Amino acid sequence: YKCTSNILWLDLGDLGDLVHPDGPHEQWQDHGLVLLRTIMHQEGIQTDILSTRAVTSWEQLRKKLPGYDMMIMNVRSYTYPAAYRAAQLYKEVNPHGLVLAGGMHATVAPDEMEAVEAFDKIVQGPGEKTIVDLARNPHDFPRMIRGIGAKSMAEWPMIDRTLWPKPASRRTRRKFNWPLEPECGWGPGPVATIITSRVCPWQCVFCNENSYIPNMGRRPVEAVIDELNYLDNKYGVGSVVIHDSM
Repeated sequence: YKCTSNILWLDLGDLGDLVHPDGPHEQWQDHGLVLLRTIMHQEGIQTDILSTRAVTSWEQLRKKLPGYDMMIMNVRSYTYPAAYRAAQLYKEVNPHGLVLAGGMHATVAPDEMEAVEAFDKIVQGPGEKTIVDLARNPHDFPRMIRGIGAKSMAEWPMIDRTLWPKPASRRTRRKFNWPLEPECGWGPGPVATIITSRVCPWQCVFCNENSYIPNMGRRPVEAVIDELNYLDNKYGVGSVVIHDSM
């Protein structure tokens, strides 16, 4: 493995999920990560990507981390243990590097994130209008940052799915249908997961999703249709899974 950038995006999940896949749900990709990575690349900030799902041990990941000035993670509550471990490893091999962590867990559990010294910058809420400046000038920001999102989801670019992590082998990649996703039991593959809105419209008492981002937004219908037509023409879509509120 060889660095091609000084900035690393780290995809989070259980070790080995992209090496020896056990089921489709463990193989679904992170839309928040690829949206922000697409925006960064469009603004001329090139990044590399690694995944905890594409290795089978922490030592394998550790060997790939040296040489990066910055590591960025989108942290959900269920991936927090992986984020914590990865941040510690990164700091061991890059003691002067910066770890940027955002996502749902940073938004709903900021105290837990702040208690971890390895998280240098913590972004709460959306980040589409924050990530570029933060990556370019991280020292201009405080440790705890209130992220800024797009005023409208119409401003979102179409995500570049080739910026998602690849399964660990060519054989797995063929079965996976990368950069689309594998058959998940609800219809034929390849599967295109897609985001059409942000934040659930309901306010269920047992769910804290409304605390992530307060205002619901929807992508323009035309943008969703254009993306699906593009994916079908380029890759041949078997099924569509709408990942809203997931």
